[in-house]
Amino acid sequence: MAETGLTNRARHCRKASRTVVIMPATLRDIAFVTANLRPEDRREIKASADLASTVEAAVIAYETSKDWSWTVQLSGQPVAAFGVAVTSPLTPHIRAAWAFGTRRFRRAVPAISRFASVEWPDRLAAENVRRLEVRSLAGHDIAHRWLAALGARPEGDLVAFGTGGETFRLWAWTSAPPKSPILHSNS
Repeated sequence: MAETGLTNRARHCRKASRTVVIMPATLRDIAFVTANLRPEDRREIKASADLASTVEAAVIAYETSKDWSWTVQLSGQPVAAFGVAVTSPLTPHIRAAWAFGTRRFRRAVPAISRFASVEWPDRLAAENVRRLEVRSLAGHDIAHRWLAALGARPEGDLVAFGTGGETFRLWAWTSAPPKSPILHSNS
């Protein structure tokens, strides 16, 4: 047998580090992610709301996304949180998607993308959601490329939208043509 340089334990740990698990979110896991945010997500959250701490951001994400929030874990550690929030009781047909993570967020992006594309369309349709929005800092190019790859359409800039006057870009998936992969089931 050829020597690989790795013991059985090391091979197991290396393989385990590649294991991506999506789980229903807990406040504890979302708080862990917000306490360890990557810099671009920390900037975006700070510009989105005047919060006392990242724990407050975790509570808001969790409370506004009951049954619609998840975390991504790598080797049992939360590295990303994502979900869909009800924005207003007066507009239940409009929701807001959100996602943020630690420095290991990029490792979670393919799993989040597959999950949202497979799991969300039927659930959103069952709740009569016709519009799913995302507001992202205008300079957050990584997020913008990801949103475009998921089929979201940029709808415009929201000038002076942030707490410090930052410009945000509004992205949306809608039930209007062209059909969105997030709001329309493939079945």
